[in-house]
Amino acid sequence: MKESEKIALIKLIADPSPEVFSIVQDKILELGFPILHQAHEFYAKEQNIIVGNRLIDMNKKLVGTKLQSVFLHIKKTEQINYTDFLLALSYLHNPFDETDKLMEFLTNIENQLHNAVNKSLTFLNKIKLISYILYEINDLKPITNNFHSEHFFLTTLVGKKSAITEVFGILFIVLAEKIGLTLVPVYLPLAHILAVLDNQKRILFYINPGYKGAIITEKEISNYLKRNHFKASERHAKIISTLEFIRKFLQMLELQYRNENNLKQADFILQISRWLN
Repeated sequence: MKESEKIALIKLIADPSPEVFSIVQDKILELGFPILHQAHEFYAKEQNIIVGNRLIDMNKKLVGTKLQSVFLHIKKTEQINYTDFLLALSYLHNPFDETDKLMEFLTNIENQLHNAVNKSLTFLNKIKLISYILYEINDLKPITNNFHSEHFFLTTLVGKKSAITEVFGILFIVLAEKIGLTLVPVYLPLAHILAVLDNQKRILFYINPGYKGAIITEKEISNYLKRNHFKASERHAKIISTLEFIRKFLQMLELQYRNENNLKQADFILQISRWLN
């Protein structure tokens, strides 16, 4: 589409006719985030509530479409491309198309890892290397309390170098896979930890991505449960499915939006969460 045609289409977002906007919306959704980003910039200085709401609604529709594709893949294969999940979710926080910037951030970290890793490293030393790259070289900081909804998104990690523990957990899983390690989420009340698996898929040890990838033993997990008066459960310190982890992540985000009285976003997260059922 020519640039002049794009501008003409963007201008029609403000058309008062619902019928006209319906046609315009279908075309913009077909073209995707780049033209929506352009539309946001075009109307940035205008105080047009109707246009603003239309842009927000179209952004949510595009985010929903991307996440629906990710979730469908999870349900079919019980696997997930965590990078796709973080990228799709990031549009909910920032409607502008920052895919290139986010991918550059991830690629730089992956390159740092590949340049430093070697075949002689043990499982433990590979985990220490990932921790060093994330927390020391890139100075990234997990937020374990007093966090805001923005800390659930990759855009905040790139821009402010901070995010909730679960985002760091996803980064660990993604980076570990690049160097032949398997990390999986584990159930623990009020905490997020990962299990490191050996080549036979047995648990070697646990790590805490919210505390610079610290190694956790079974004894420390037991002490944590006793200290916090959690009743014994067969689920404690057991691997959970990708589906369960994503559900938990979205439930946390929904609750955070409700705590911030952002009910529209909370309802949207609840809506897309149901696609995982």
